[in-house]
Amino acid sequence: MNYFDLIANLNIDIAQQISDGQSFSNLLIVGPAPKKEGANAAPMSVYSSLDEVISAGFVTTGEGADPVGAAARVAFSQKPEPDAIYIAVMQDEETAVQAVQRAISTAGWWAVCTAGVDPTQYEAIAQYIETQEKVFVYTELGFFGGAKTTASVSDMYFRTIGVFGKETAEQADEDIPEDNKYINVAFAAEWFNYQAGTETTAYKKLVGIAPTQLTASEMAELDAANLNYFVTVGNRNLTVGGKVMYGEWADVIRFRDWLKNDMQ
Repeated sequence: MNYFDLIANLNIDIAQQISDGQSFSNLLIVGPAPKKEGANAAPMSVYSSLDEVISAGFVTTGEGADPVGAAARVAFSQKPEPDAIYIAVMQDEETAVQAVQRAISTAGWWAVCTAGVDPTQYEAIAQYIETQEKVFVYTELGFFGGAKTTASVSDMYFRTIGVFGKETAEQADEDIPEDNKYINVAFAAEWFNYQAGTETTAYKKLVGIAPTQLTASEMAELDAANLNYFVTVGNRNLTVGGKVMYGEWADVIRFRDWLKNDMQ
């Protein structure tokens, strides 16, 4: 008798590993279709370069740039650039959350980033993403816009990440640099350069994004709202925060999703 069997009965089986196509290092951009006549952007597709995005009909630079095109350019501007990005184009009469729901069936992406979507739709996207093993990253532009500092998405979501995009707290919307409107895309693309479980979400460099000049009290307000921001620290421009709206660390959410998928 093998007395080790009294302690543990161990069987080792050799089987081919199953690949599920899931990724925790790719982002999905959701926004309106290209404005150019004859554009042939698919309702849902993956792009491995900015040239492919342009070939699909998106204008990526200049005053007439499509929001999705400009956002894609911001994504591919990060260093190193992403291997690929996913784009879901809002179809006729389709809301942003409906476009996200349609994109869920496509594997390979983990974070949804809006571009050119009305902020009034953010809460609905946050509500839906909370039911999925994904995250929602949005650009916050209205936090300091009224008598009361309030984020565009409420603070009860574990899977929504807000990134403040203005250069100053009081900057007028028309003065915001174009690329800063897509700081959410830069934030996600740079974060995903690191493997899940090896990183912190904060303290990342963003290419092409103008940093925000904030007072100590303004930073404290953003911190209290669990909003991330991009400021100059010493002689470097770095992201600060790294949390979801509920207050949990975003890298913890990512690693938990990755670990569950890996174990399954």
